[in-house]
Amino acid sequence: MKRCDYLARARGLRTCLLITVLILVGVGVEAEAGSLSIGWTAPTTNADGTPVTDLASYRIYLGTSAPACPGTPFRTVASSTTTPPSGQTVSTVVTGLTAGTTYFSRITAVDSSGNESACSAAASAVARGDFGVTPTGATSFGSVTTGTAVDRTFTVQNTSAASISGTATVTAPFSIVSGGTLTLAAGASQTVTVRFQPTTTGTFASNVIFTVGSDTASRSVSGTGTASATATLSVTKSGTGSGDVTSSPAGIACGTTCSVSVATGAQVTLTATPVTGSTFSGWSGACTGTAACTVTVNASTAVTATFTLAAQQAPVPVATSLSPATAVAGSAGLTITVNGSGFVASSVARWDGASRTTTFVSATQLRFDVTASDLTTAKSVPVSVFTPAPGGGTSANLTFTISAAPTAGEIVIDNANAGVQDSAGGRTFTGRWCQSTATGQFGPNSLVSCGNRRDTYRWTPRVQVAGDYDVYVWWAVSPNRSTSVPITVVSAGGSNTRLFNERAGGGQWVLHGRYTFSAGTTGYVEASDANGSAGADAVRLVPATGQPSSAPPPPSGSPAADFTTTGLVDGQVVTTPIRVQNFPAVGTGQVFNNFAYAILNSAGATVFTNQEFSPPYCLTGDDGTACFFWDPASIAVGAYTARITMTYVEGGANKTVVKTIPFSVAR
Repeated sequence: MKRCDYLARARGLRTCLLITVLILVGVGVEAEAGSLSIGWTAPTTNADGTPVTDLASYRIYLGTSAPACPGTPFRTVASSTTTPPSGQTVSTVVTGLTAGTTYFSRITAVDSSGNESACSAAASAVARGDFGVTPTGATSFGSVTTGTAVDRTFTVQNTSAASISGTATVTAPFSIVSGGTLTLAAGASQTVTVRFQPTTTGTFASNVIFTVGSDTASRSVSGTGTASATATLSVTKSGTGSGDVTSSPAGIACGTTCSVSVATGAQVTLTATPVTGSTFSGWSGACTGTAACTVTVNASTAVTATFTLAAQQAPVPVATSLSPATAVAGSAGLTITVNGSGFVASSVARWDGASRTTTFVSATQLRFDVTASDLTTAKSVPVSVFTPAPGGGTSANLTFTISAAPTAGEIVIDNANAGVQDSAGGRTFTGRWCQSTATGQFGPNSLVSCGNRRDTYRWTPRVQVAGDYDVYVWWAVSPNRSTSVPITVVSAGGSNTRLFNERAGGGQWVLHGRYTFSAGTTGYVEASDANGSAGADAVRLVPATGQPSSAPPPPSGSPAADFTTTGLVDGQVVTTPIRVQNFPAVGTGQVFNNFAYAILNSAGATVFTNQEFSPPYCLTGDDGTACFFWDPASIAVGAYTARITMTYVEGGANKTVVKTIPFSVAR
């Protein structure tokens, strides 16, 4: 420690500066950049003995030998006070020096007017390092298989008394994995991780550059890339379900890419993802369980992923119609089509509550067979559809009606299948007739004209006994048929053509008229689509006994009146009293007259009859249209037919329209 007095140039500034140079030596760390910590005692009196009251700053002159003072360059350090107290110590750290080099320093004081004191005596010290990097020598990564990586670490230590910041960089195929940004407090250290990851074979060298401010440190690195041995990982999918398998690292996307070549010894993680409606059942082969699987591929390796179709909830079946929906007692066996929705492959049709062998056609159609033994007795049979769990259920019942067998001598001819000319069976046609989708068909199906109004369909009965016959026709229920279909009966008495509204009255026998037929096949019944779409289903000849069951419809050119009925429908099962109401529809020049009702048993005998204004009447509050009220408790269980006859006046003459509705009575 040395006391020095200096004469101020401008105003007799007298100072006494005590300079101390401090070196902080880093232990075990090689330092490329250095710094000095310089300290001194602040002046308190001027040259004239007065106290210092306007001290502004200090100037530090520094060099590797004693520096010129005053002169240039210098470093300025601001004074913390204009009036330093006695014994105040001032210090600063000078950075950017070369570690291990001896530096000389001289200091002056400067007042607020810029007056500079004389220079202190020179003091010297060796600069200490700002930061160091270990290891200090070259670093080898050795031989590394292409496609793989090896890491090495370096430690950067702040050997200065101040905080430092900087970066670490290197060129490919080396890279900085972590620690590349340096931020270190005084005395702190930080790890920098460098990776060698060759993509090709060969020997590679580079330098890791550590930069802090304008100072740098360099460490050489080297490594050799070698060819890798590979093995194949393959994935197979099995099971009833579907899904994808992916891998990490990427390579397997199965899906489409189900095998990949990887470096021998590589670890690959496989993940199975089922699609909607499937579940992942598990791994087999090199993997087990159901979680993501990590496999080490040391040789060709196979893995199987099994996906299972999840159980599906079947919908509740809905049955809407049957085709056919009727048959005559004593008929041969036939195939019934159930129409509806929500059908699946496991759905079964039930006949009278018993499951039948069922053919699945589509989600809207099923088929099953009934035998002749199922059709021996006139009755109504419930038909439903059952679908087993999961889901499923039973549909509401539809009714299949088995009507009474024809009386002796009757002749019934049903249509042939579409496109079939059956002259031996008395069924022939011209033009085109297609299978109909209408309801209320007689027998297994019915036909509809599908040509260009040049279509005719002929039924030719084989009459065993000449005589008078009541001729009936049957057409299916459809809103698309002509309202004036010509149907011609050719008999021994000649040809009689009448027009029928086939949009009404379908699904039942409709009287054409009473005609005389010779024995043999000279007579026939023929329908035509000359006036628009026409149906072809069945005809019936009943030997005439007494008065015909109903009068024929009006002659050609004068459409018959009609009526609609509520309270009773074809095939209905009646268990409680019913109220049957009718609504007449008469045309121009036609006046409604009256209704008569009769209920006939399966033998054709009348068990109930009633006129419109005869007891039992309709219930109180009837709106005036024709109706009847009937309690089935008075008759036995079985099959019956309601016959409703409407009379109306046209051209001064009484005329009639007759409808029959088959139904059954149950308890």
